[in-house]
Amino acid sequence: MLLGRSLHHGFLVIGFLLFALLSAGCSEPVAQLPVGSVARIDSTLIEADYVRAFVERIAPGLRSTNTGNDARRDYLRSVLARHLLEMEARARGLHEDEVIRTEFRRLWRQRLIEAYRRQILPGEVEISDEEIRAYFVESGLNRRRQMAGILVEDEALAQRVSQELAAGADFGQMARAHSIDERSREQDGVLGFIDLLEARRLQVPDALFRDWPAGKISDVLPMGRRFQLIRFGPEQPVPYQERRADIYELLYGQKFGELEEREVQRLERRLDLKMVPQGLALLLEKGDLYTRLRSEQLSGEEHQVALFTYKGGQITLGDYVEILSRDMRSLSGWGLSDEAEVREVASELVLTQVMLFEGAKRAGIADRPAEKAWAENTQRRLLIEELRKREIVDPLLVTRQEARNYYDEHAELFVESDEYILVELLVDDQEKARALRQQIDEGETISSLAQQHTQRADTKEEAGLMHMGDYERLAMPELHKAVTQAEKGQVVGPVKVREGYSLFKVMDRQIGKLKPFDEVERKARALVRAEKKEVQFEDWIDQLMEKYAERIVVSEEALVGALPDTFLTRLAVGDGSDK
Repeated sequence: MLLGRSLHHGFLVIGFLLFALLSAGCSEPVAQLPVGSVARIDSTLIEADYVRAFVERIAPGLRSTNTGNDARRDYLRSVLARHLLEMEARARGLHEDEVIRTEFRRLWRQRLIEAYRRQILPGEVEISDEEIRAYFVESGLNRRRQMAGILVEDEALAQRVSQELAAGADFGQMARAHSIDERSREQDGVLGFIDLLEARRLQVPDALFRDWPAGKISDVLPMGRRFQLIRFGPEQPVPYQERRADIYELLYGQKFGELEEREVQRLERRLDLKMVPQGLALLLEKGDLYTRLRSEQLSGEEHQVALFTYKGGQITLGDYVEILSRDMRSLSGWGLSDEAEVREVASELVLTQVMLFEGAKRAGIADRPAEKAWAENTQRRLLIEELRKREIVDPLLVTRQEARNYYDEHAELFVESDEYILVELLVDDQEKARALRQQIDEGETISSLAQQHTQRADTKEEAGLMHMGDYERLAMPELHKAVTQAEKGQVVGPVKVREGYSLFKVMDRQIGKLKPFDEVERKARALVRAEKKEVQFEDWIDQLMEKYAERIVVSEEALVGALPDTFLTRLAVGDGSDK
């Protein structure tokens, strides 16, 4: 934070410094700063409109707590700091750093490609309701299947569990004994009803979800670095409207991808794209030496060797390797075996980006004022981030004792989330929810109505009874927020949630306990680190202000004009306008 730091000792230094600068600005002839300018750093003018717009964009929690000239100095300090950081970065030669240049090229290419996709790609993507309905049925999204699972860390254990299940062991008992997933372990393996998209998120293959017989236990399936065994139970239909928007987005992505592929092929023909045999030979030679080729394994000269040429440009070995190395498949040597594989990789990863980038440049997108301003701001941001990383972030250390002290002083940050037991009734129609609420008010129990009407399938058999912990806090944020604000034993709702409209009653609440330090040491270190970074950064800004003081000219009169008292007062109460 660059604002609201009047209690920090560094503010005194900068306060006196800015006072001196302001005084100097007032005593010099008006010609020193053009009309409309608040300050000058070297030859860079800082305009009053820019300062005002900068202050208006500051989030309320980061605004200065001071008033009058003190507030103006806080805000001016923040504006000056951005320029001073860039000056210091350039003074250290970071603008010539190849890592920063490479990152800027990547972001610039991405920016222009996205603009080209939005603004230039021809044609419209049209999707009919008939197409959506057909996909709904053919894909299997029209059904949910109850899924039970056992998740373990070790493949050998997963195979042993599989063998025991095959020999007749009870699935629920094995889940309680071995599953590392809390819901699976506590519910005899049952995870609830899932559809195809949810199955994909659980890394269940589409074919398995569609065709695997109910009651039959699967083979061992990888789930990231873990392993799972699953079994399907009963199924239920999914309403079409529930998945219509998801299917539309999916079909839109497919059709837009086809449209983009045709555009890339058109650009390849128009720009006469050709592979260069000498560049291919060098790439394959490098592939024989390294399983995974990275940019640092190419010499400066090899970086510039052309792999493809086109009118007005080329794709170098450096370009190819840089993009390829960001794909996990390159770990096994993919993209280096032979000409066919190089063409395949180039088509999938490289040519689309390069051709659309060239198309964007030829369409004049790069020359638009908004894009030029974005490029300038992005270069400045990358310089400042790298400078801050080297000066503050990398050297900063946090001891175990510092973390422990922070833990002791801020115990409230290390308390487990509260847990709730509630009865919930979920329906998809607001009028139906209101009618059910009326029945509850007239004497019906929420449990009996939940057993008849709730659409939350995995709680229906339990008459709406639900446990709400960390998982549900993330999965059901609207419901969790309402539950935390409800009184025990009181029926609440209808509450609008992602799945529809919810009525609920909190039956019990368990207050979260303070976690042991050993469990949260990493979090405590991170919080201390963030706090130290902030303090050290502010001290460093003070040093830069002193270092470059002779190159800064400030006009107090112009600063007051840019940030008058009426503006600061309205800003303090939440209205940044100056009418």
